[in-house]
Amino acid sequence: AKRNIGTGANQVPDMGSFSSSLGSPGFQKLPSGLIIQWGLASGASSYTVTFPVSFPGRPLALLAIPHTTQAAGVTSVGVANCSDLGKSQCYIVIGKVNQGAMIEYERACFWLAIGV
Repeated sequence: AKRNIGTGANQVPDMGSFSSSLGSPGFQKLPSGLIIQWGLASGASSYTVTFPVSFPGRPLALLAIPHTTQAAGVTSVGVANCSDLGKSQCYIVIGKVNQGAMIEYERACFWLAIGV
């Protein structure tokens, strides 16, 4: 059976439909239009992250994970929250619980954005 090359129904995508930059920050575009982006922000307790490529539509999911190592001597668990700032950015704030209250916490943070 033969198929045409393209991104439509019953077509075979060519490698140009899978553009990517696999560094950090980085991204992977899929033929369906889904884009996965990632990176690491460091040096503060809050970040405005600019994605490597703008989403043509919008972000569908945002995730931030505080990063630490044993060498850093971290003695508490960090939490992160992401806010959508449109097609090209998100805002991340890192915090920790101290005596029952959430306080900002300077910590590097891995982030992941998935969208169309």
